[in-house]
This record gives sequence, C-alpha cells and structure tokens, in this order.
Amino acid sequence: MGVDQPAFRGRLWLHTLADGKNRPLTSDRYDSGEASFSPDGQWLYFASRRHFALQAGSSVWADRNMGPSFEPGDKVYALALQPGLRLPTQAKDELPEPTKPKGGETPKPDAKPDPKADPKADAKAAAPKDDGKKLPRIVVDGLAERLHELPLPAGRYRALAVDAKRLWWLEGPAPSALRSVALEPGAAADSHSERVRRFALSGNGKTLMIQRDGAAGSAPDILLVDAAPKPPADLAKATVRWSDWQIAVQPREEWAQMFHDAWRLQRDHFYDAGMHGVDWQASLKRHEPLLARVGDRVELGELMGQMVSDLSLLHSQVGNGDLPPLAEPPPAVAGLVAQLEPAPGGGARIARLYRVESELVSERGPLLAPGMDVAEGDVITAINGRALSWPQGSSLLQGEAGKQLRLSLRKADGRSQELVVTAHDAVRENALRYQDWRTRRAEAVAKASNGRVGYLHFRAMGPADIADFAREFYAQHDKEALILDVRFNNGGNIDSWILERLLRRAWAWWQPRHPAGAPSYPNMQHSFSGPLAMLINEQSYSDGETIAEGFKRLKLGALIGKTTSGAGVWLSDTNRLIDNGIMRAAEIGQVGAQGEWLVEARGVSPDIEVDNPPRASSQGQDAQLEAAVAHLLKQLPAQPPTQRGPRPQPHLRPR
Repeated sequence: MGVDQPAFRGRLWLHTLADGKNRPLTSDRYDSGEASFSPDGQWLYFASRRHFALQAGSSVWADRNMGPSFEPGDKVYALALQPGLRLPTQAKDELPEPTKPKGGETPKPDAKPDPKADPKADAKAAAPKDDGKKLPRIVVDGLAERLHELPLPAGRYRALAVDAKRLWWLEGPAPSALRSVALEPGAAADSHSERVRRFALSGNGKTLMIQRDGAAGSAPDILLVDAAPKPPADLAKATVRWSDWQIAVQPREEWAQMFHDAWRLQRDHFYDAGMHGVDWQASLKRHEPLLARVGDRVELGELMGQMVSDLSLLHSQVGNGDLPPLAEPPPAVAGLVAQLEPAPGGGARIARLYRVESELVSERGPLLAPGMDVAEGDVITAINGRALSWPQGSSLLQGEAGKQLRLSLRKADGRSQELVVTAHDAVRENALRYQDWRTRRAEAVAKASNGRVGYLHFRAMGPADIADFAREFYAQHDKEALILDVRFNNGGNIDSWILERLLRRAWAWWQPRHPAGAPSYPNMQHSFSGPLAMLINEQSYSDGETIAEGFKRLKLGALIGKTTSGAGVWLSDTNRLIDNGIMRAAEIGQVGAQGEWLVEARGVSPDIEVDNPPRASSQGQDAQLEAAVAHLLKQLPAQPPTQRGPRPQPHLRPR
C-alpha cells in the first residue's frame, strides 16, 4: 500500500529575482505552507501548525487512550511585505491610518539602504508584477519579524487564496468545505460550499471556479460563480455543462506519452539510482516496439507491467487509469452472511451463521440481528413468497443487496417462521465472514489457554485497523499473554503506532483503597506487560512485514509461522499518469541500524517455523495458532498470578 511522505515540516522562503537568493520566512520549528500573496502586494498570508491545545476529553486515564491529540492545530498568519502596515482585520483605533505604499514606491526600510547600491541588484527589494500594475516593493529587512496572526479559530486550513476583499480556504480533508472571511475588523467566517475538491480565483479576483463532488458515479461539478460570501441560489446557471465539451484525442499518442512517462517515473524515483543493475534505457528500447501493437488501455498497462518487471521489486506495480465504460454487469447476488447448502425436500439449509462477538450489534449479519430467532440447521423454503431450491434458486437473491427480503423458514422442530431481513452486498458479506474467522480464532485461543492468552488479528494496516486495535487490544489487558496475528495482512502504514503501544511497560502500579479488594492498575497506563507472540505467513505483505520486522528487532516476542512476502521498499502513490493511472515507483527503502537493507526480496523469517498444511487448514485446523498458544503457555507460571497488592506499610515512629 501507499504511504504518506515523512513528516518534514514545511518552510516558507522568499526568492528574490534580482539576486537569485532564497531567504527564510519561517523556521523548521512549525509546519508552514498554503501561502498566498494579496493582490495589492502588501501581505503574504499562510497557514501554520502552531496551535497546541490538548483536544477536549483527552486524558492519560481515558479508556483506550492512544496518546494526546492536538487537533485542529492550524492558525492563519500574515507577513507585512512593507513596514508600517496595519493588518486589515485589526480593530480600529484613534491612531491615523498608515500611508499605504504606492505602486513601484520603495517604502522606508527597516535599515537605511546604501545610496550607492545598484537598484537592480538591491537584495533588499523584489518587485512582483500583477496584470501590468506595478506593486510596492517587498522590503526584505525585518520581513520575518513583521508577522501577524489573524483572528480566526484553530482549524485545518488548506489552499489559501486572497482577493481584494476576502481570504478563502478549504477547511478539513478532501472533500472539504470552502470558507472565506472578509478582510476587515470583526468579520466572521462564511461557509460557501461543501464537498469541494479544489477551487481557484480568477486573475482579477472576481470569479470563483469550484470543483465539487457530483452524484455517485458521475463526473465532478465545475461551478463558475462570483467571489461572494455565498453562492447564487440557482447553481444550474453557474454549472459547466460537460455535455457541451468535445475534446479530440488520439489514443495511440496518449498511450505513447504515458508509456514514456511511466519509464521516466521509474528512472527518477526508483529507490536505487542504479536501477538494481538493470540497463533501464535498454529496457525501454526492448519494450518500445510493442507500443504499435497496443489495442486498448488495459494492454498498455500490461506492457508497462512487463517493462517494470525487469526491476524485480514487489511494490513496483501498474494501475490502469480511467477506462471506458463496459457493458453494465448483471446485478450482484446479495448475501445473508450464512453458508447455505441444499436441504432434503427442497430449500436451503443454514449450515453456518457467520458471527462476531454478541456485543457488537452493528456487526451482526442479517440473520443474527436483534429479534431474529434463526439457528444453524434451519431451512429457508421461500424468498419473497417464491419457493427456493439451492443453489439453483440463488437468482432470488440477485440484485437484492440493501433491500428487505421476506424469508420463509422451516425450523428444526418442524415449525414454520416468517421474518424480514435486509440483505448485504458482497463487500459487507466478505467483511463479516472475516470477522467470523477472527472471532473463532480468538475463541480457540481462549479455550486452549483456559482464558489466559488473548488474540488480535490485523487484516491490514490502515485507519480501520488502528480502530480495530483500539477496540481489541485494550479489551484484553487482563490476559497474561497475547498473540498478534498479521497473517494475510494487506499492508498500510500504522506499524509505528502499534509497536509504540507494545513497547510500553508498567514500572509501578496504583493501588486504591476503595472499593475493598479493588485491583491495582499500571503506570504506564494502558500498557501490556505479559509475553507476546506474532503470527506471520507467506501472505503477510508490506506493512504487515514491517511490523513483524520491528517486532523481531525490538525483541518484543517470538515470530511464529512462515517467511513473509518480501515487499520492503515503500512508496507515496503520487506519481500519477495523465489518465489517473499509475506506475508505482517503489521509492523509500528500509534500512537497519547497521545500514543493511531490510525485508525486500527476502521477507521476514520466523523464530519458530510452523506450516499450515492445506488439507488440515481446510478442515479447520490452525497449527500456527496452536504453536503460538503452546509457546506462550510455557512462559507462564502453572497457575495464574494472584492479584498484585502492596506489602504492608511500615508503621511510622511517633514523634
């Protein structure tokens, strides 16, 4: 999976054309960016992450505390490009307004200039141009100190832009809210539009172009509206009609351009400048003649894939871009999150109900929803009044995802039952079947260890998986040992979050007096101090391997299973082609403390090698899981430890 670039803090620099020098405007103490000059040449507005206030509700004692959060942390600032300016949002007072510098004038600088200096090489001034109008010169001396903070609340400010009257920005991650504020004292921010991907001001600052998410499956909306606080009531007249656009394209010319762009992306971004010893120019010449035989965009992707395979790197992959619409596929078969099999006498017997822990009501399948009296062994005889045979009658579920279905059931005791359920689509069905797989392994671990060992599986390493970790890891603090399972892990980028949590170790315990017999609790809070083991296999991939390598090198416990895939060079997924396709250039290699390359092409090897034979696995056995339980139980005392408590406090001598 892709990974964001490392969190280097952005800085603002001023480049003066007169002498070609770069001068810092901000330091590397705070991340700064999104800069925009005001049209009058007097101000440079920018956003910077300088607001640090603990998010409400954060506490070291809070349940499932994952660390302090300082969101949102951006504030908006302005640099006065000439001395003596008053910030437009500053409250009025009895002092006279400062004289605004005229176009082309050089205002009095902070330090007296050398009268003999050549104006063309004067490093104290840079004169930008704006539509032929001469703007006041930027006075460099003291510029970084002429800093103002706008009276706006902390937020997540992106894409700042300024016209003659207002400051505009996008609030939050995309799709964002487009907001603005008048550059005058006491003005409050106005909300303009929602679902905005990007926007731009026209050269004269009077018109806004807004790209906004359209309806599902349709092209985005492009709006052209006045740069006013609110959009017009009738947006139909402001919407660009895509149907009016006719753009002539030559597919073969585009394919040739993308092919050569893809080759260059690898040449310029591949983590090894030596290209793994491959003559990359020769690879281009060998594959280039096949361009003439490419018949569609998919074949182009296959050709690029053949070329990049010369580099032999797992994360060097190809993704097709915008493809022409295909014939509409038939409606997908809906799911009941159950394994069905033909029943004697007709109907579909419920052989297995896929389930999760009972307390997660929202994660239950439709047949296990509250109020349903359905059990394994029941037979579905009809759907929406139509008799069901299985699997021939699976067409009765076709196209029914998200819809209510009336099921007729025959119970094991011969009773009939009618119920209404809402079927799931294939994606949701697959997710719930996975939850069942994980739940059954957690139950197997609890049974084999008599409740002493906990279990947590990571399906991948993304936002949903760190949420899984917060839910599952902290629910098992009472366990004496813990198995972390990254088999079949698809990767992501949250390994450092998980490893940091696992590295926490209790060094003291708090012992309350009340209520009587109250358990002690550790400091560090939310730490797990028992033995750990991690399961890996051939399908642990990318960040699923990085966390395993870190687990091993940090000596957190034993790795058990089989050697992982070997995808250790990461990437940013930013090198897109003209049609939004991608030639993924693996650009960020992992290096150990001694300078050795990690993971790539060799994988992560287990400390204890255990295979899961296919036949035994198909019968429900899991030798790797069983080995992990046995390994951890050997490290535990024969009996669970008694409740930790303090030794008697020695009596203090009376004075």
